[in-house]
Amino acid sequence: MHLQDHVQTLWGADRAEYQNACCIFAGEQRAIGENLIIRRDGISACMGYAQFMDTFPPGKNKQMDIVRAEVRELAADDGHAARARLVKIQHYLIDILTFLDPDSRRFPRDSTKKM
Repeated sequence: MHLQDHVQTLWGADRAEYQNACCIFAGEQRAIGENLIIRRDGISACMGYAQFMDTFPPGKNKQMDIVRAEVRELAADDGHAARARLVKIQHYLIDILTFLDPDSRRFPRDSTKKM
């Protein structure tokens, strides 16, 4: 839970050091997560990337459009203020993977390196 809290806090932090870029508050994070859950035959799962793209085309969901715009902005500017936030989040996500898969059975070690 501790690592998950760090990720949630970093996404929602609107500190000056990040210039509010890529800021997704807790309620927005929850809404995005809820929209990713699919139910089949009474079983819950997370939709895959292809289904995500079909479910959230541009213009259908305001929050996803905001995230898309911020990602495009990041791609256009390597020195973007949000980079520090995203690097920290990536580190915590790698820590979560290491905790959940300590023997690297599902995620090979060479694919879980920190930036």
